[in-house]
Amino acid sequence: MKTILTTIALLFAAGVVAAQEATPSVEVQGVKNPDMRSYRAVVAGLDAFEEHHALAPAVPELRFRLSARGSAELPAGDALYLRIVGNGEPIPVPVTADGSFTVPRVQSAVDDDADLVLNRKKGVLKGRPDIRTPGLAENVRRLGDLRTPEEKADPWLQNMFVIGSLNHKPARIPLHKAGEGVYTAEVELGKGSHFINAGTRGLADISLGAAKADQQLAEGGATPLAKRGKRLHIKVENAGRYVITLDARDKEAPTLRLHCFRADDN
Repeated sequence: MKTILTTIALLFAAGVVAAQEATPSVEVQGVKNPDMRSYRAVVAGLDAFEEHHALAPAVPELRFRLSARGSAELPAGDALYLRIVGNGEPIPVPVTADGSFTVPRVQSAVDDDADLVLNRKKGVLKGRPDIRTPGLAENVRRLGDLRTPEEKADPWLQNMFVIGSLNHKPARIPLHKAGEGVYTAEVELGKGSHFINAGTRGLADISLGAAKADQQLAEGGATPLAKRGKRLHIKVENAGRYVITLDARDKEAPTLRLHCFRADDN
């Protein structure tokens, strides 16, 4: 079994690559090219912690800690500031004097594909999850604090979800495995527009969506999905219960289907 810290750390570190690729040059509080993480990747770490909280039940919350590369200590200097930066107003994330912090879960920031931005140049500091059972010595860890699922090695073994805006509200609907590579969910959809992606928690490891902006998921047909795609638009003319089916038997060419659930359906 790999460690839960490794899982969350990989998600946290993977966000650096995603953020740097998406935004090659920005300036925050006088810092050019600040250190950034994908907020979705961090939220996926929160999900992993919650899913396996029973392994460390006395740990009240998932905390992260910043330190200098090659050292457990923070370098002297100005105060550290973290912000969740999306389309709306930046959301401050307080950092303690020892470099530790918690990250709030904000669905609007997930929908915006926001970034967690630090007021330090990238590469100066490193971040890691800090899972400690209260009452233990500094150099002691419970085995439960360190364990994690093997499914991390293959993202397709993880739980899958429909994530987006349904009925004008943020939504995360579990997809149930109906067969090898086939996942389904039943949802109530009101008349109007809805927007979704499909993938793993937080869309961190697998994020499937539209290949182009404003692509619609039409009832009946199979809509091809793109990796790291945009949100799929669903336009519903008749409110009712619908079935969404993700067909990923060919993982290089997954599709999504939508059809209205009727009483005579099997």
